[in-house]
Amino acid sequence: SFNCVIEAYTRSYQLGNGLRAEAVLERMIEYSKEHPNAEPDSRSFSLIIQHYTGSSLPDAPYRAESMLNWCVDLYTSQECSNLDLGNFAFRALIDIYTSRKLPDAGPRAERLLRQMKTLIKEYSPSKLIINTDIINYVMQAWGNSGAEEAATQIELHLDNLERKYEAGNNALRPNTQSYRLALGGWSRSSEEGKARRALHVLRRMQRQAKNGNQFVQPNAYAYSLVINACSFVNRSTEEEKDAFTIAIKIFDEMLQSDHARPLSLTFIWFFQLCGRLRISDDDRDTQLRKLFKICCEMGLVNDMTLNRLRFAAPPDLFAELLGPVASKKALRFVRQKHLPKEWIRNASAEEKILPRKWSKK
Repeated sequence: SFNCVIEAYTRSYQLGNGLRAEAVLERMIEYSKEHPNAEPDSRSFSLIIQHYTGSSLPDAPYRAESMLNWCVDLYTSQECSNLDLGNFAFRALIDIYTSRKLPDAGPRAERLLRQMKTLIKEYSPSKLIINTDIINYVMQAWGNSGAEEAATQIELHLDNLERKYEAGNNALRPNTQSYRLALGGWSRSSEEGKARRALHVLRRMQRQAKNGNQFVQPNAYAYSLVINACSFVNRSTEEEKDAFTIAIKIFDEMLQSDHARPLSLTFIWFFQLCGRLRISDDDRDTQLRKLFKICCEMGLVNDMTLNRLRFAAPPDLFAELLGPVASKKALRFVRQKHLPKEWIRNASAEEKILPRKWSKK
């Protein structure tokens, strides 16, 4: 069948196979005018769209969107009775713009979301549903775009998810990923008040979990993202001091928590914060001593925590913190493998609970 030929082409990423699959689809449509049983279905288009999502060609995102528009045109004109629009093609297309980190990924994702809403309103396709998964993809597109307004746009979508869910729409129930995306948006943002905004998102996340939303878990990574947002505040001295205070508060909450104990990443971002923010030397050194002691006790020291500690601490303090290790090895050459086993015993095991992009493997 035509779909078998299309699938054969799209499974291979040989140069030009996407266009060859498109040519087969075009021939299929022509053939179906005299043989209705050979009409293309949603799979005919999805195979080609999926092929382009895995392609490294510069025009792959635009070829994929062209295929989607072709499918939508045939569906709305009712030229192909076998077609039924679903979420896959829209989600895949948003994902390809997101993975490429295109500057206009956010606006393109918004346009696709509007297109879905229009199709649902005017044609009611049975398999096309705007749900949390789709909204999270749109939020991710904004997050990867690097746009100045990305964090604000992501939080607007989070606002909408919360409102719709509270109004009884379970398809738009926010989940842990929704809040992570909002926290990540504020981590990368350069807007004023980003530390407070990230803290506000975490508090909203906590309320959702407390109110019974079982799909939301305020875990250690979410808490750590607030600390990361604090570490990249680059405004007035007062705002940086406020960010430092927020980070201390969040870390202390993590120590008291049963479900959000600090990770190596938490210490990495806190040490980074101590090296970046304009705070007093006494405040910096006090926190570095406190956190490194806890990090060692939890067995979470790794090469990255050492690098961030080396960046944040004056040489004499770094030597003091490493204790006997510093006397045996030049400070700049100290690595995880040179440290006592009890300091590093959990550093690798915790990677299993981190999002993939933060794993060193």
